[in-house]
Amino acid sequence: NKVLEYKRDGDYLEVVNPDNNKLQQIRILYSGYSPVFYSNSQGILLPGYFPYYPMEGYKKIYIKEEGKFVPIIRDYIVNFDISLKSNLDVSSNLNKNDTKFYGKAQEATLIGGFLKEKHIKDNIFYELSLNGIDTNVILNIDSTLNLYKKISSDNYTFDIKSKKIFQSPQVISCKVIGNGIVSLKDHIFISESDIKGLALGLIQSNLSQDIKKRRISLILFNYLLNKNAFTSNNLFEDAPKEVLEDPLFQIEFLFVKKINELGEDYVVKNSYKFLIDKNDKRDSITFIKNLK
Repeated sequence: NKVLEYKRDGDYLEVVNPDNNKLQQIRILYSGYSPVFYSNSQGILLPGYFPYYPMEGYKKIYIKEEGKFVPIIRDYIVNFDISLKSNLDVSSNLNKNDTKFYGKAQEATLIGGFLKEKHIKDNIFYELSLNGIDTNVILNIDSTLNLYKKISSDNYTFDIKSKKIFQSPQVISCKVIGNGIVSLKDHIFISESDIKGLALGLIQSNLSQDIKKRRISLILFNYLLNKNAFTSNNLFEDAPKEVLEDPLFQIEFLFVKKINELGEDYVVKNSYKFLIDKNDKRDSITFIKNLK
């Protein structure tokens, strides 16, 4: 029951340990609000990838230049034991017992007030009650995911078997990196009915959200989604000077140039390998310049 000192710097809270002995428990009383995520009498929108409660570590949660939130997902499992007071029917990836949500997971998602539950094959789908999507997308997503196995140089398998599926509201699609498509070990968020875009979005969301690698990630998956836009003969012709000097444009130009020189399969696989390698600290422009 000791009161601990703390320092706050924007989104970061640093608790001061007075004697350097391991703290078994830290109790934090807090309140807050967000223009996108909320919990009120009409609805609850608290996806697990948004730090609506204090999370461990220093993580970048917002890209000011793009006006978007970065999904924060642990790469390990933790225990959750949540007590909730609400008049709403709340859905979660966790186990539920009356007003308690509990279990082991990467993150804890709590959503209520605007969902209807559907059972589709071995998935539970939480669909927006006012703006649903074609459920055939869910039925066929695994076969579409398998079409992109070749981009991986390892044996990683992409699938959504037995995962809970939440449909992302439009407000998330506009304000979260990945257009509202986020994949966790036990549940996923989807936002569109275009099956190809959804499949690539799920694969992309499994990659590290390293900001330095974001540009090559955007270009790789935009290329896979619409190759014709990249292979157009006049893609780089007559571009104004400010466009030619834009770093993103330069990376895109080099990406297409490397494909022409080294072959699509080689560039795609090595770009994916670069994105999943947490030990590779290069930025996007350095990677694509050095690719050979």
